[in-house]
Amino acid sequence: MPEGSYDEQDRNNGLNRTVPGSSYSPVEEFVRRLDLAHRSNISERVQSIQSQFEAWPPKQSRSSDFDHWNYVQTLSALALEGFQNPASAQVKLNELQTQDVQQFRAKVILLSYLYLWDEDCESAITALSTHEPPTELESELWSARMWSVLASPCAYQSLFIDATENVSVQGWWDLAEIMITSNSQEERIGKYRSWKFKYGDHLAARYPPASFQKQYEAPQKIALLLPQSGPLSSAATAIKNGFLSAYLQTALPESVSIDVYDTSTTEITTLVEQVVDEGVDVIVGPLDKENVRRVLERNSANIPIVALNRPSHGVPIRPQHDLVQLAQVVEDDAVAVARQLHRQDLQRVLLVLGDDHWCVRAALSFRDTIEDSVFIAAETVLSDLSKATENVANLLRVTQSTTRQSDIARTTRRTVEFTARRRHDIDAIVAFVDHDEFTALSAALHYHFAGNIPVFLIEPTFRDLTRAGSYADGTAFTTTPAHLYPFSLTTQIQESFADASVLYPLYVFGVDAYRTTMQVEGVLSGEAIFGYTGYLRRNDSGALVREPLWGIVQGRTFTPRKHIISRNGINRYLF
Repeated sequence: MPEGSYDEQDRNNGLNRTVPGSSYSPVEEFVRRLDLAHRSNISERVQSIQSQFEAWPPKQSRSSDFDHWNYVQTLSALALEGFQNPASAQVKLNELQTQDVQQFRAKVILLSYLYLWDEDCESAITALSTHEPPTELESELWSARMWSVLASPCAYQSLFIDATENVSVQGWWDLAEIMITSNSQEERIGKYRSWKFKYGDHLAARYPPASFQKQYEAPQKIALLLPQSGPLSSAATAIKNGFLSAYLQTALPESVSIDVYDTSTTEITTLVEQVVDEGVDVIVGPLDKENVRRVLERNSANIPIVALNRPSHGVPIRPQHDLVQLAQVVEDDAVAVARQLHRQDLQRVLLVLGDDHWCVRAALSFRDTIEDSVFIAAETVLSDLSKATENVANLLRVTQSTTRQSDIARTTRRTVEFTARRRHDIDAIVAFVDHDEFTALSAALHYHFAGNIPVFLIEPTFRDLTRAGSYADGTAFTTTPAHLYPFSLTTQIQESFADASVLYPLYVFGVDAYRTTMQVEGVLSGEAIFGYTGYLRRNDSGALVREPLWGIVQGRTFTPRKHIISRNGINRYLF
């Protein structure tokens, strides 16, 4: 679910206004606030939220209708329980009997939140579909509530869930698929018209989500600023090919013109002024971090710019309304790992780093993001793969166990049968390593009987599509939607470009650059992009923060990860 990108504004766009006259509105508000705390990973807010409702409802109201307020208190208690243990609260809530429509509505709303807290979007949509709004006002609000579930990384689930005979549920998932597969707003609205013809009686046909109603003027003239020579030229070519591939796939591409400019021959601010004078609608680029910094510092273009990188960490830049920073960086993956540890209540972790610079960057971001409840018990760097087994032995305290046995044998002068024991106070291992380093790490963990410890990895480890067959089944990692799902566009890219298997992330990044460009007005107003690199949403500094998906290796192929093993051993849904 969207965590870093999920904020109060999402919940204030009409979807959480309670129905006038509903005596269960305070319960819904209570759960809504808990949900905001949950998605923001701010556990300390829960106590504050709970205290606000301890005096509610008033004592005189409780005595006037004991059964009613008893039900209210039951729902509130289940909401608090579900915040810590959603699976247990789901069971109890499903068994709870309702006496009227209002009770059933309140139950369904709470149940949908419990499913979302348990990472089960499909059940949340199914639960909400069981309630039929009795009025026009509530129908509009209910449509917005349903869509609020899918207007998130949940939408990617539409690409692999099984079809259902429930027309209402299937209609919502088909609508989500439109969001995922549309390269532009114009294409999205065109597909929605076709969807509406098929689902004429659907709630979303009568009350369409806001993202299917807004009309933005699509850019007609685009300037693509990329280096044609130098160290970034190969990357730039792959990005350009991905960008143009998305352009050619979009309906009526002849309505848009794209001109490519070489940033390696002209100073970047001068080049920006030149293309502005030529009357372009959107500038895409530059790619080099230093050039992005210069554009950020001196931008006076007064037209949208989609920069294809972020300045170096620590460089103070004043946010600008018309500028979007699109980048595929490991820091976003590291943040996702930190949040997943918090959500699974995995408190004691080991940290393993590879020798590449990106591993250090990921580790720094991870350390900055982890909650106080997460403790890094020990860490190691795999700088010499020939010593990986030794490094892991030290990390797991196997070496200390062997030393103790040697000391005992020397003291007692007796040979004692002994098996070295690893430490058992660790909940998970976080590894920022490349493919070869992970292979060595995995072998060392199994050698020391630690193969059952959950290991969290990130996208660069599994970037090379040609090496998928070398991974062990069960390996879990952050990844991009383009690695998990057979998009027709990415299939075409792999078939059309010889270097796509090696430079695949850059081709996909080019696709997202095009999708962002064609929806730039929506992005600047706060809308998310369902990208091929991840779920993208602009933060206050103008950066499009990427929330990756989670994948797992099954049958030697990458697949969406459907379950997470929590610390207490209970299977939990991720998608």
